[in-house]
Amino acid sequence: CEPFGPITFATVFINRETEQSKCAGKVEFETREQAQAAAKDLNGRMLDGREVRVHVMDSTQPPPRRSLPDQDAQGATDPHCRVFIGSLPEEFTSDQLKELMQQAGEVEFARIFSTSAGVAGTVTMASADEAQRAITVLHDTFLLGKRIVVRLDAPPSERAPRPNLDSMVFVGGLSFDTSKMMLEKHFSQAGDILYASIFTDKETGRSRGSGKLEFSSPAAARQAVQLLNDSELDGRRLQVKLMEARPPQPAGGGGRTAPEPDARQLFFGALSPETTSDSLKQLCEDKIGSVRYATIFSDRETGKSKGAGRIEFETIEAASHALEELNGAELDGRAIVVRRMGEDRRGSNVRIPPDGRTVFFRGLSWDVGSEDLKIFASQVGEVTFANVFVDRETGKSKGAGKVQFASAELAEQAVAELSGRELYGREVYVRIMEAEPRPAATD
Repeated sequence: CEPFGPITFATVFINRETEQSKCAGKVEFETREQAQAAAKDLNGRMLDGREVRVHVMDSTQPPPRRSLPDQDAQGATDPHCRVFIGSLPEEFTSDQLKELMQQAGEVEFARIFSTSAGVAGTVTMASADEAQRAITVLHDTFLLGKRIVVRLDAPPSERAPRPNLDSMVFVGGLSFDTSKMMLEKHFSQAGDILYASIFTDKETGRSRGSGKLEFSSPAAARQAVQLLNDSELDGRRLQVKLMEARPPQPAGGGGRTAPEPDARQLFFGALSPETTSDSLKQLCEDKIGSVRYATIFSDRETGKSKGAGRIEFETIEAASHALEELNGAELDGRAIVVRRMGEDRRGSNVRIPPDGRTVFFRGLSWDVGSEDLKIFASQVGEVTFANVFVDRETGKSKGAGKVQFASAELAEQAVAELSGRELYGREVYVRIMEAEPRPAATD
């Protein structure tokens, strides 16, 4: 540029998060005539093997957006389709990143780059839904021993670099199905929106039912509160307030208040180290029905399972059914514990009064599993549930179990017909289950 006149300033635009060039920049000459001459002569010229585009900047408009190398196909995509992936393993390639993200859907573009914090990448998914699915499925998971970060790519650089709280509103009461685009559309009637965000759960990537928006002016933010507080979006009544230094806390004060637990969510404990979110989900879908999501809690340092997890069912009724049917069930050789999220640990010890349909078996061979016990008991009639008790530490059978029949009459019949019979070479003893079963005898 110097052949066209003295330069007072020159800079290349840098992405704040990746510290990589945005493949654009600006140069300031001493006079407008020098800038016009440079734009006319240099537009279309080659620089470092690339054809550059040059024009005189309009002080009222931001510089044109320019695609990164090999990213032309990505430039015009919906920003809600772009996903940032951080803390990737060394030597990770773009092809490997693409293959990883295909677990969530169709990948249109993937690239790897280095940052001061290590290796990172960006991916363009075919749709905003698939981008959100990638966050839900892959965020905070381990890849070759490293815990990766998956989130939507940074907001457009054109927005205000420092949010102005006076121009922001907090939105509560959102439906879990409301997307960022739907939120923006609903609030656009109040004024120009610079940025919108839906708060998500760090573990699952799912919506927490609240979010925030930044408007172009404080007046527009106040207008949003006046017009849209108590308005309806996706069947839910919204609470809209001017943004505070922290998101508004529920009335009643006194510091942070824990959110009301979702009755569709259950805590699963005493899980085997081999149990995965997929196997836990499969158990629930086979026994109960549709599951919205499943997650296994893992140690942040080692990535190993903590032996516990969480499941969200489609309905409260399904969760209640799971609580009744799966507490004490066997999974990967362990008798699992199920209770509602947020419930005191002691709550899981509360026993439902017996209804006469459940039978206690003792004297079982160590080789008898829950399915073997179910088949054995089915000689009498319909069995709705069967479980062999296992030691939580070793995963080995305790030599006892329980079976629930379809009726109290079948349970009485099982006691009469099966007690004293042999199963896998061992004589079993059967009685009606009590509120607090007597300890199994040791042979």
